[in-house]
Amino acid sequence: MLISLEQEMPAVHVRHGIPVLPEVFVDLWKQLARQGWTADGDFAVSRKVPSAAMKPMQMISTDTGPTIEIAPCPVESIYELERQTTALRSFIGRELAKRGVGLLGSGISPRLGNSEREYYRYRTPRTAYDYAIRVRGWQHRMLVNIAAIQEVIDVPVSLAPLVLSTMHRLAGIFLFLFRNDPELKQEVSGLLTVRPKAWRDQVPWEGRFKDDSRKVAIPEQEVRSWHDYLRLLWDSGPMFLVGTKTSGLVYIPEHPTFMSFLSESPKGGWQSEQLDGTPGESVVPNFTHVAQSDWTYMGHARLRLFWKEGVDLRGLLDAYHAGSETLDPFMARNIAKVLIENRSSASPVPGTEMVSIALATGITENLAEVATYLSRKPYSFWAKVANSAETAPFKSHVDGVSIAELASEIVALAKHGLLKRGRDEEQYLEPLVERIASGSSPAECMLREFQRGGEDAVVEKLLYRFT
Repeated sequence: MLISLEQEMPAVHVRHGIPVLPEVFVDLWKQLARQGWTADGDFAVSRKVPSAAMKPMQMISTDTGPTIEIAPCPVESIYELERQTTALRSFIGRELAKRGVGLLGSGISPRLGNSEREYYRYRTPRTAYDYAIRVRGWQHRMLVNIAAIQEVIDVPVSLAPLVLSTMHRLAGIFLFLFRNDPELKQEVSGLLTVRPKAWRDQVPWEGRFKDDSRKVAIPEQEVRSWHDYLRLLWDSGPMFLVGTKTSGLVYIPEHPTFMSFLSESPKGGWQSEQLDGTPGESVVPNFTHVAQSDWTYMGHARLRLFWKEGVDLRGLLDAYHAGSETLDPFMARNIAKVLIENRSSASPVPGTEMVSIALATGITENLAEVATYLSRKPYSFWAKVANSAETAPFKSHVDGVSIAELASEIVALAKHGLLKRGRDEEQYLEPLVERIASGSSPAECMLREFQRGGEDAVVEKLLYRFT
């Protein structure tokens, strides 16, 4: 089982803690390109790692705003993942330090909001993001002030829906344990994690694109099968764009669902428009569009699908319409690899970067036992836990059940999974044991720092030090 992560960290000017403008990053990527890194547009670089077994690429980027994102190669060991992550973070941290810029171990940039003025000043310019605002509404602006860590794990095709369901049910526990992005001015909202609400606020809840709301947080209806997931991904709302996240992007002015786009194409294809609104070429659906479709789901956990060559689009549609008994074996035959990308964790406190991947890895390794434990409560209960995690203290209860006890039992189940791996990785869970014992999440610790010394104290406490 290969594992990886994506760590996003707010970038701030060390002297006064304010965020960093895009041109600083453009200059940085140009310099790294001269040093042998491969540029990916204006805001990302990558390099090959010859020793990596699969996907031998490390990446550094700014995705939506003044946050640095690092992505190491997938590996089998948390120890090796930590070595890579530390080296990447130190490398880019030293380069930024030459420019007076530092990185925060925080899920939120203390001195940056998400107003229109701030958004356009600090965002990473991308045509896809501009399209979303122009056509689908201002709510569709991306998050420029909130960072995170995504845990990425290879999972068997047959178990992928169960892994997704498990991570959706555990979203609240992940939030309670890893929230590190509170609203510092608690009298405004009382939020101990701003990330879930921020995603909900990024989509409209009425009007033509109200069904975009189904593509954030956790689904209203639990995903239990491949059919459930493809319906959520392709048939629950108007499709977004055709193309990859960074190239070849156009949209269909009729805004069909993706399933309608695939199965109800007019003769000669769909008339498209380019992202600036000018007419584009006709688009005839093909399997490439299917392979590009999974990045538009922004829920607390999602699956990334890697299809085999030569998959028949008509066969996929027929299998989908026939239901799970036909679709499940079709997926098993035609998918080469599946990743679970868990997206609920805030960017970690410095020194604890491997804790969330350790928890996610242990859960995945001990999936049957974890799923049995979670099935004792209905999906609606776990949705309540996720909602509660946004504002409730760690020492709280949901339907009379102690959050601390739930978290402790989940950590114990994850430890069992890590023990089965036999790699001495269970030590990475110790910070969670300490958090549960203290009854305090990183968000509550951050608030205490803020109350002690304001935003300066938060920046000082969470700033990475690169020498």
